[in-house]
Amino acid sequence: MHKMLRKVSSPDSRPFAHWDRQWQPLLQAWHAARRDVEQLSSSFRPAPDFHALKQMQEIEQKAFEAMQRFWNAEQFGEHP
Repeated sequence: MHKMLRKVSSPDSRPFAHWDRQWQPLLQAWHAARRDVEQLSSSFRPAPDFHALKQMQEIEQKAFEAMQRFWNAEQFGEHP
């Protein structure tokens, strides 16, 4: 009798690839938020809309905090 084996992707079998897929969206979100802040801050005439700048900085900060949580999880062995 022939039995067929099936490849199954899991964190245990390919931990780096699995966690990299978790990491990349966090990194991309932070890059996008950082670009938005830099673009709005890049000119002095006309002066940037400070309310919009503050909102973009908050979005960037939240994205960076998400990356920090991921780094902490990695540092404390939560990622196998």
